[in-house]
Amino acid sequence: MQEPAPLQRMELTSNLGLPDQDFNTVLQNRMQNDRMAPVNSLLILLRQKLPQDQHAKAVISRVDALNTYQQGDYDKARSLLQHLMQYGSAHAMSLLSTMAEQGQGQTADKVQALSYLYVASGYPLPGAKARVLELEQGLSAAEQADARAQATTLLANLKIKRQKHYNDRHIIERGRISLSRRVLKDSLFGYVKGRQLIGRDGKVLVVELTDSMPEGLFESAAINGISRNRYNPSEKASIYSFFSNVTFGPGIHVQKFTELLQQDNLWRNASQGNPSAQYQLARLMQLAEARAISSYSDLEQLELQLFEPDFRQLIGGLTAEAIFPNFEGQVELTLDDNGIVSEVNRINRSHLKPEDLLGHSFGLPAGRYRLTKPQGRGIGDYIFITQQNPVAERYRGEFWLQQAAESGYLPAQQTLSTYNTTNGWLSYLAQQQDPASLAWFGAQQIIDGQKTEGMANIDKAISLGYGVGKQLKAALKDY
Repeated sequence: MQEPAPLQRMELTSNLGLPDQDFNTVLQNRMQNDRMAPVNSLLILLRQKLPQDQHAKAVISRVDALNTYQQGDYDKARSLLQHLMQYGSAHAMSLLSTMAEQGQGQTADKVQALSYLYVASGYPLPGAKARVLELEQGLSAAEQADARAQATTLLANLKIKRQKHYNDRHIIERGRISLSRRVLKDSLFGYVKGRQLIGRDGKVLVVELTDSMPEGLFESAAINGISRNRYNPSEKASIYSFFSNVTFGPGIHVQKFTELLQQDNLWRNASQGNPSAQYQLARLMQLAEARAISSYSDLEQLELQLFEPDFRQLIGGLTAEAIFPNFEGQVELTLDDNGIVSEVNRINRSHLKPEDLLGHSFGLPAGRYRLTKPQGRGIGDYIFITQQNPVAERYRGEFWLQQAAESGYLPAQQTLSTYNTTNGWLSYLAQQQDPASLAWFGAQQIIDGQKTEGMANIDKAISLGYGVGKQLKAALKDY
């Protein structure tokens, strides 16, 4: 394979415009060669082996529900899907909508079909909103109102209720994460994630790491850096999750990544419904997402047929290096045929707002792009601008994490509970007396003005041996 040309540089001016030039000659198909992608972290994971419980069983799995549906046993399929729906499975809601619309095992009912989609559209589900619009066009205003009423009833009965999450905090001073010599020398990449309690004054009061990959490389540096972050002041304290990605540039070593997926039949076991394998696969896919150059298409099929993954799909096409002063975090955006920002798809750990980007010209070919700030010394104002390839949702970590959680796998449920305090999993696990969830749910209660109830939950967590509960209690005792 021919070596790609060196990465070209371009400069983003203060108004986010770019000099007029032919960027088709500037952008490079940089990641088509596996040898250019760092591999050392994958070698570490191959040696460590991702632990799988081969005997883990799902209470009810999405795989079982879909297999039952495909076999034409619609009554049983509906029962299984309604169970999964209780735990926030938007895919189950979508398939229930399809069954109602097409009259599979029931009289066709487009109002009921729309009600399921109204619920599903509040969850991360590719294509849900487009299907809502399609069904609405064939129904009267009164029928749409009826569907909304049915959706309200469905929502009220869910175990996992998703609420809107408002983020009024942003970093005004970022603590330095000092990477070890080994990480820098070997270009080791990975992530750490967890949650933090931020005081009214913007200081980080409590930090808890909940996962890291590979383990033992970034944890201490992450805690030191994150604990020194400073946020804008607010009238209330806040609980937020964090995902710190350590990378020295985009790209995946496809061969070694595929070996990881084949090790102990990880991908096959996950596809067959083993929740432990699904959880480990989710962790591995999240590692890939941080380095992949891809977006997730609305074309995902509901069936989970067994297939061999092709991770070349996660390799990006067009990659460029640019100068973007004061850029932090990660931004995903869509450019129209004129190279102008038409949509801001995602902003993560950045002070930028959608209005800062919408309407500005990047002078690049149409498509979806990811802007990322690499780590390391001497980076300065450089960022990567990478065009994303649309790939199936099953290449996304959260796709597998949600499956493991809705199947009753506690580690996956605990991971989802850390994402934010309003996604439903935190309150659900607190009701199940999970110690960590009790403590953080109690902290949120205190923030919301329910100090007596909140302190009682934190004390209960401490009595169950949850050490971080003591930190939360000390930080909120005078709140």
